[in-house]
Amino acid sequence: MGCVVSARGVWKEVSQGGVPLTVLRDCSLDAGPGVTALVGRSGAGKTSLLHIMSGLDAPTRGAAVVDGQDLGALNEARRTRFMRERVGFVFQDANLVPYLTLEENAVLPLELAGGRADPAQVDRLFSRFSLAGRRRTRAEAASGGEAQRCAVIRALLSAPRALFADEPTGALDSGNSRVVLEALSAMGEDGTTVVIVTHDPAIASSADRVAFMRDGRITRVATALSAGEVLEGMDQQCGEAPGA
Repeated sequence: MGCVVSARGVWKEVSQGGVPLTVLRDCSLDAGPGVTALVGRSGAGKTSLLHIMSGLDAPTRGAAVVDGQDLGALNEARRTRFMRERVGFVFQDANLVPYLTLEENAVLPLELAGGRADPAQVDRLFSRFSLAGRRRTRAEAASGGEAQRCAVIRALLSAPRALFADEPTGALDSGNSRVVLEALSAMGEDGTTVVIVTHDPAIASSADRVAFMRDGRITRVATALSAGEVLEGMDQQCGEAPGA
């Protein structure tokens, strides 16, 4: 497995009400093609680590590397361009532009990067995600499930080297959740590096690697776990059972 994304000795310190707070403590993690799941209780540091590994935030100490590039060595303009060309995102909130149509939202990152979406691929993806009849619907008029499926289409069209997903199914019903997860798994199988934050043992068990987090630290990294093994690991490594 070649490493595409890595955190190297990452620390993150913030101020909360004037009080210093350490949210990440010496976290190191390598992720390559396939799906890596970050699991742990609320406040364990999963989203903070995801944001740093993806370039959305900077570490207090340590480094985040994507495709061989230390993100901290880039100025803001170069980092933004680098991320646009190599990194994709799917969040719990689809983060669509409300006044644009679903299709316009899906192709927007490509256009901002100076590219152009393949019309045939756009057609296939909107059909695959049961949105063929909704592609000209404004995002503000779309349901939560439609918006999230559009966010996945947007990520697929951009063909990123790395995709970061923060609880992407948290607001979806079981049917839409399955569609989104199947798409993320397919991206991993096709060679994309997918890093996903989840509380769900079933979702984590479908990942190639699982990193358990507790109190800002990575406590264990394992491969090929069943849902039961993830559940046990969350209890032992994260200090909780799911739902706590």
